[in-house]
Amino acid sequence: MGQDAMIYIKEKGKKPLEVDEWTYDFPNGATEEIYIDCARYYSENYPRGPWPKICKILMTLMQDPDIEAVWYYSDNQDGSKVPELWINDILRISRFYMLNGNRPWYDDDWETIE
Repeated sequence: MGQDAMIYIKEKGKKPLEVDEWTYDFPNGATEEIYIDCARYYSENYPRGPWPKICKILMTLMQDPDIEAVWYYSDNQDGSKVPELWINDILRISRFYMLNGNRPWYDDDWETIE
C-alpha cells in the first residue's frame, strides 16, 4: 500500500461544494479536490509517482488566474498542516526528478539536491 497524491485548490470567489445541504470539508479553505486517477505521490523523500503527469497538472493549476492557492501532498499527511504549493516547490521537485526519476525507489541510488 503506497501513498497517493492529493491536490486541492482554492478558486477565487468560490465556496466549497455543497451537496444536499452537506458541505465538503476540504483542508485549508480549499474549494475543490483535483482527482488524479489514484496516482502515487512523488517527492524527494518518496520518488514513486508519475511526476511528469502530476507536474503538468500542478503547472496548469498554478498559471490559472482564477485559482488562488494550490496544495500538493501525500494522503498520509494531515492536509490542514500542509503549506501552500509555490512555483519554487515545483521547480525543486522537478530538478530532483530530472536527476533521479523513479530510480531511488528501485535501486536506492540518489542524487542529492544542494
